[in-house]
Amino acid sequence: RFDAAFFAQRIPWQPRRVTATRGKSRFTLPPALPGAGVRTIGGGGVDSGHARAIMAGLVRHPAVIATCGEALSVLVLADPELDALRTLLLEAAYDVPVVDAPRIDTISTEARLSALVFDLRQANGLAFSFTRGDAEPQVARRDLALAIEALASRPELDAALQAATDRLAMGDDVDLFHEQVRLHHARAEADRVLAALHVEEE
Repeated sequence: RFDAAFFAQRIPWQPRRVTATRGKSRFTLPPALPGAGVRTIGGGGVDSGHARAIMAGLVRHPAVIATCGEALSVLVLADPELDALRTLLLEAAYDVPVVDAPRIDTISTEARLSALVFDLRQANGLAFSFTRGDAEPQVARRDLALAIEALASRPELDAALQAATDRLAMGDDVDLFHEQVRLHHARAEADRVLAALHVEEE
C-alpha cells in the first residue's frame, strides 16, 4: 500500500460553492493543499490514456466521485472536455448524496458533453477493471480509487524527491538521506500499484 506518512497529509475533500453566473462553473477546486504548488513544477499532468481511463471509470462507477473527490480534483487533465466533465461530476457529487447514471446523462446533456460520456461508456478495451462492463463492481470501484490516488500522488512525490535530492547535493544530511530513500520507495510503490491495476487484453 502507499506510504502512510505521505498520505497522512491529505485532508477531506470539501468543494466550495461560488455564486452561479451564466457560462461559469458553480464549483471551485479546494484550497491549495500542503505541497500542491509543487505539482506543476513536477510536471503533474496525467497522460491521455490514464486520463481517459479514469473518466471512463467514473461514468461507470460514479460512487467513487465523492470518496476520491480531493484526489480527483487535483489531477491535471490536458484534454479540455475531460477536464470539464471532471468538474461537472464533482459538482454533481456536491449537489446530491448519490450520483447515478441518469444524473450523469442529464447534466452531461445540459453541458453538451453527452457524446463524450457515450464514448467513455463504450471504452471497454481500456486495460483496467473499472473500464470493463464485465468487471465485479466492488473490485472495479476499489481499483478506480487506487488508480486516482496513485496518479494524484505521483507529481507531488516527484517534486518532493527532486527537492530532497537538491538539498542533499548541498551537503551530507542523514535525515535528508532517509527522506530521499522514503520518497523513492513511495514513488516506486505508486508506480507499482498503477501497473498492477492493468489487466490483460483478451
